[in-house]
Amino acid sequence: ELMTILDPPRGLVLAALRGERLLGFTTAYAVESAVYHNEVYVGDEGLPYHVSLCLFHALATLAARQGSLRELMHGFYIPTHPGLSEFKRRIGFAVVHVPVKSWSAPGLSTLGRRLQAEKYERWMGHAGTPLCPAGAALQ
Repeated sequence: ELMTILDPPRGLVLAALRGERLLGFTTAYAVESAVYHNEVYVGDEGLPYHVSLCLFHALATLAARQGSLRELMHGFYIPTHPGLSEFKRRIGFAVVHVPVKSWSAPGLSTLGRRLQAEKYERWMGHAGTPLCPAGAALQ
């Protein structure tokens, strides 16, 4: 039996169920040849089952079966957490960094650096180098 848990106006929602219990879900959307893995929510009950990884794998499998989709955008490149990119390489993805330009109002940059330095660097980049989303080529 097919159940509708969420009905987004566009995009895709994949859910992980155990019986009638929702363990987690993910949202994604596609633009031209790229799939954007948008959000993942996993409850405590789903953690022992590695639901996040299962949902990522399901999304990648669906995307790979579509002839027009060639890239999967998933997360960010974060220099302080190199394991994120390494994980993607280990499961067979070619990790490619896509440059992004960022801008903020003059006063907000200083405030962001002082109050949330690590978060600011993730969003705006290190020493003027922009943050790069980690895209993975579907092979």
